[in-house]
Amino acid sequence: FATSQSDNSPLRQSAEESCEEFYDVHQQSDRQVALSINGHNPQLLVNLYGFLDKSRNGIAAHSPAPVQLNHRWCASTGAPWIHVHVTDKHTSPPEFRHLYTERLSIMARTYLVNDHVHSYPSPA
Repeated sequence: FATSQSDNSPLRQSAEESCEEFYDVHQQSDRQVALSINGHNPQLLVNLYGFLDKSRNGIAAHSPAPVQLNHRWCASTGAPWIHVHVTDKHTSPPEFRHLYTERLSIMARTYLVNDHVHSYPSPA
């Protein structure tokens, strides 16, 4: 479910071509997207971006999946409809666990994996 308009980048085109099913829902309301997601009976919804400019947190607020996970956001959402927060012990030290509304899923090394090899052209 793509909630942002295509930028026609190679990365977006690859995502569209690599999925068995790909739905461009960027023009639909949060409620419409949530109903569409729920219609596919997902077990897990991964909410990306937290409160950044690309976020569509209203979709998760409609609870389209029984388990909803926050990823790529370094703090608690404070949202009761987000159940799990993917993090690491450096970003979310265990002594601050009580400050999160979500259950913490602590990754061994880092919660955020980046691959800049595919993001930037090689130097000439």
